[in-house]
Amino acid sequence: MNKNWTPENLAWVAGLLEGEGCFSTSKRTKTGGGYQLSITCNMTDEDVLIRLHNILGVGSVRGPYKKGKEHHKPQWCFTIRRMEDAKEVMLAIRPWMLSRRQARIDELLALEEARALSIKKTHCKNGHEYTEENTYMWNNIRYCKKCRAAANDRRRQQEVTPNGTS
Repeated sequence: MNKNWTPENLAWVAGLLEGEGCFSTSKRTKTGGGYQLSITCNMTDEDVLIRLHNILGVGSVRGPYKKGKEHHKPQWCFTIRRMEDAKEVMLAIRPWMLSRRQARIDELLALEEARALSIKKTHCKNGHEYTEENTYMWNNIRYCKKCRAAANDRRRQQEVTPNGTS
């Protein structure tokens, strides 16, 4: 645990992120695809985001970004994109979040757990081994070629009309 992760500081972080934060998954672009948990908070108050960063000790503050109309203030963005850091922060602040945000955190953590379990599997649900020859990726999800071929065969059989012709 970070030395600045006192109950008071975590409650402050939870309050800020309850109102201004976003808990989501985002696409990985530098590591060849996939998805990762992320926490973001955008606002015009750089000092608040610097305090957030100093308390958590993870993530980054970037900006200023000029958005909107000419009279709008520049915005700053705090982001945590490292999977382990986002999970650790979500778990640490969850007790202080209201039910809607707790449910969102639970949903994201469950997705990540399912993804992690899927990666550890060596065989598909029908017992075929995930080898280079028997595996293909689509939308960053691993699939079994043998199961896909069997599903295609079943689909073709269903397309045959009752009199035996296609």
